[in-house]
Amino acid sequence: MKAAEKNAKRRAHYNHLERAVDAEAAKRFHEPTYSQRIPHYVKQVYEQLELAAGLSGFEIAGLRDRRTGREYYKADNEVHERKQEEEP
Repeated sequence: MKAAEKNAKRRAHYNHLERAVDAEAAKRFHEPTYSQRIPHYVKQVYEQLELAAGLSGFEIAGLRDRRTGREYYKADNEVHERKQEEEP
């Protein structure tokens, strides 16, 4: 199976998961939908960088994913996504 075929199947699977979540119910219970969740690898990277920076006396202010362009920061002991400002 070629990489393009795998990506197409993966995309279809994620689209199915997104539709399977009841968006109205998620809003009522303040649960993020699948696309709004912070990826697990971001949480892991943030924790590891925080440990390394803490040993040197530094603090991590935020992370930006090169691939997606999303920015993440930590508040209330949770990693959150920083909303992108739209350019006119």
